[in-house]
Amino acid sequence: MSIQGGITLRNINKFYGKNHVVKNLDFEIYPGEFISLLGPSGCGKTTILRLIAGLEQLDAGEIYLDDKRIDALEPYKRNLNTIFQNYALFPHMNVRKNIEYGLRAKWMSKKEIKKKVDDIIELVQLKGFEDRMPNQMSGGQRQRVSIARAIVNEAPVVLLDEPLTALDLKLRKEMRFELRRLQKALQTTFVFVTHDQEEAIVMSDRIAVMNNGIIEQIGTPEEIYSKPKSQFVAQFIGETNVMEGMVSIDEKGTSTIQMEFGKALIDIAENFSDGELINLSIRPDMVKCSKEAEVGFEIPGKIVEEIFSGATTKYLVRLMNNKEITVSRLCGEESMKVDDIVYLSWKVTDATIMKSESQMIFGEIEGVDLSPWNNLI
Repeated sequence: MSIQGGITLRNINKFYGKNHVVKNLDFEIYPGEFISLLGPSGCGKTTILRLIAGLEQLDAGEIYLDDKRIDALEPYKRNLNTIFQNYALFPHMNVRKNIEYGLRAKWMSKKEIKKKVDDIIELVQLKGFEDRMPNQMSGGQRQRVSIARAIVNEAPVVLLDEPLTALDLKLRKEMRFELRRLQKALQTTFVFVTHDQEEAIVMSDRIAVMNNGIIEQIGTPEEIYSKPKSQFVAQFIGETNVMEGMVSIDEKGTSTIQMEFGKALIDIAENFSDGELINLSIRPDMVKCSKEAEVGFEIPGKIVEEIFSGATTKYLVRLMNNKEITVSRLCGEESMKVDDIVYLSWKVTDATIMKSESQMIFGEIEGVDLSPWNNLI
């Protein structure tokens, strides 16, 4: 069976009055993938979903489903299904009638309809609930009915507009895996809108991180988390430490980032030049604390706070310019305590280097004066 459901967006633009909410957007959604549009409120992610569904009209651009242009078609002619946050079930119909509603409009036989609905009810684990009314069901059960109604028509694409937001935390986590399981079983393209980074990371084949009407980065969850391409992505996806500094390349070709509070080895892979301002992003779980400085690193600090959070303990380390760095350690690793003087380092390949977004000016840094710390050691 060939997988359908590829979507192509070309030069998509959308205005609300003078507000340019989607800006010259070009990207492809692959057939059969689970892709999340992730970003803060107002970034344009829901607008994109509504443009694909036909619930909003383009101001410029083209939308294709497989090889067919669909942006001029009415919503019901696009062969897409949408799952909304509020379920949108018919309150006067039971579970079976809600699910079969779209099939009845296709003039299918009663036997065909019953077989399809029975199969979908089994798939979404609602067997025994066929005669329940929506007001007799929990939020999670109603969401499963909404999903069943969307997928029973066998449309190649399902659009999901923050469908888990109204559920409590425990149920929301359970439904993440349910949706992922269903999507893989059906090989249907799922386009999932969310502001929840954990949802996107857990469920998606790829994530498109949006900000202010553009896609900042698109890639696998691993790529987005480990190698963010902008400071926005680094700080929006998970927790990170961002440090600003200047590239310094010595006569041997060794590269470091020179900062107000110290220096660190970096791998610039010929993408940056000597004297250029950069941002360095490093995740808390990738930062190492030691009693002595590692070769190539001169970042002393003082532990000012310890935060126990179950499987991990977080430490806030205050540096010489009062900047604070978060370090995360698994329980069972060598513990540290408040007021300890430590030196920070990390694997060079674990850090992400980006162009600086500020206009910081650095004086010449010959080395790091550790004297302010000597009386504390």
